[in-house]
Amino acid sequence: MKARIGVVLLVLLLLFSFVFLVAVSSAEEILFTSSTTPSSLDASLGEYILTIPSTSLAHLYMADMQREMISQGLAIEYLPIMMAIIEQESGGNAVATGGDIMQASESIDGKTGNIISTIHSINQGIKYFTSLLERAKELDINDIKAVVQSYNYGPGFLDYLGEGGVFTKELAQGFRDKMASQGWAGYGDSNYVANVFRYLSRSSADNGGLFVFPLEGRPFCSYGFGGRTHPLFGTKDFHNGMDFLVAEGTPVLASYYGKAEVVNNESMGLCVITRYENMDLYYMHLSKSFVKDGEEVLPGMTIGLVGNTGYSTEPHLHIQMNIDGTPINLEGYFNPNDYVKGY
Repeated sequence: MKARIGVVLLVLLLLFSFVFLVAVSSAEEILFTSSTTPSSLDASLGEYILTIPSTSLAHLYMADMQREMISQGLAIEYLPIMMAIIEQESGGNAVATGGDIMQASESIDGKTGNIISTIHSINQGIKYFTSLLERAKELDINDIKAVVQSYNYGPGFLDYLGEGGVFTKELAQGFRDKMASQGWAGYGDSNYVANVFRYLSRSSADNGGLFVFPLEGRPFCSYGFGGRTHPLFGTKDFHNGMDFLVAEGTPVLASYYGKAEVVNNESMGLCVITRYENMDLYYMHLSKSFVKDGEEVLPGMTIGLVGNTGYSTEPHLHIQMNIDGTPINLEGYFNPNDYVKGY
């Protein structure tokens, strides 16, 4: 009986995978940008675009990955790298890997078979990657490629590079040869960095940022995410988004994919909300909306015009992101060169 149930579940999963592939086969690649330069372990960010195929099953786990990264405190800038690792390790194929789409089982105790679900694999993969980042910082290694190679080789590769070490293909091969001399035949993949980074193409700084910036003309950001004195009521409160001061009637662009919902209330004024899986983006205080409820929104699409509606003292756009209902700081999702920070 158990065997029969297992076969049925396997067939259902394969059928779901097929339906997903058919659904996205004609779609364009979903592009994300992030830092993957050596200094990305700290604050100075370069930009890369994630270019995994639109037909990849890895897209199924984007929301789970983002949710778990936030839960564990791994900076969202690493999202493209984590997704590229899934693509390299399994292509998102949960059936072929027994659920361990990040091939993270051995990072627990050196053995396979510890992980039987995709969410456990993502959880452990993030935990492991974070531990490698921490070890790299201890060794003053600022090269993200060294960390990525260590995801395949283990933390011993970081120790092999030593204080302030930088990844090279020759050092990766040298470590593999060293392990082979100790009896570890066929140890790891010396081309792992190249194999992961084939899903990450370099972007210009002008196109940096995980999301499309919603306004043109490099506007002034008067308030960011965090505590402030409310400009209308004079009370202390927590600001859940970013406020950009621009002229009324300025076009507002969608920052990401989603299904639109248009609301109009006392506090937000006219607001377009775009919902994508567990993520909601709010574009508040608009003067006009160009989308209707249920309309599919694409990044860069004009969805409305800046206004001064709701609790507002002057024309501006308040943009806010909630994940699973919790407000999240948007700063890391936009290219800082696209606006002037005033706080």
